[in-house]
Amino acid sequence: MDGPGNSHTDSDSLVSTFMEYISDMEKKVFIQASTDFESVNFDDILEACESHDVRHRPTKDSISTILKQVAHKELVQAPAFVAECWHDIFCLDLQPLLPEDLSELLLCLAPTTKKVLQILDVPDDLSNAERETVQYLKKYIKGLSEDMLRNFWRFVTGADLLTVQKISVRLVRIDSEFIRRPIAPTCGCVLELSSNYESFVEFRREFNGILESKIWIMDII
Repeated sequence: MDGPGNSHTDSDSLVSTFMEYISDMEKKVFIQASTDFESVNFDDILEACESHDVRHRPTKDSISTILKQVAHKELVQAPAFVAECWHDIFCLDLQPLLPEDLSELLLCLAPTTKKVLQILDVPDDLSNAERETVQYLKKYIKGLSEDMLRNFWRFVTGADLLTVQKISVRLVRIDSEFIRRPIAPTCGCVLELSSNYESFVEFRREFNGILESKIWIMDII
């Protein structure tokens, strides 16, 4: 189990953290094996150990040591090995492309009213009713709180950050109010709106109902 990433981290703390890292089934087996080895089905112990590349036959006396070694391998050695492999690629190729502060990058990708409005892609040849619906949409976005804007963005794109270049606004006519609702097939970054709203209040009420529920059925193309 030796390798990169040697650490003086307390082994008991590592084992405790490791228990939160693995599945509930493995956790149950390992904990029971540590406290009452004979009460656990040996095949279950063997399977749990083999899933973490343990090459020694576990016994009542060795299970504690095995767990400490496995925890160290999974939580210290493996991440350190990956970090070492990616070090040159990240430092030489990727780091120059990123802001000095990661929080700056996240801030740049956070949805804002201005950014969302700028990436709306609206058709040129619109009827008067369609043009009015687009105005309702823009007015609605401008009036959203920060939390509701995030909900709007998540509804339209399925993401929390600005990772797309445009949102295509598609206007359709749906005569029945019972089936009329905004639709967002997130795989295509499209927002489909009905073009027969009678007022902005009506438009806002329907969109608020969707965003506030946070129970969205995503249409898939």
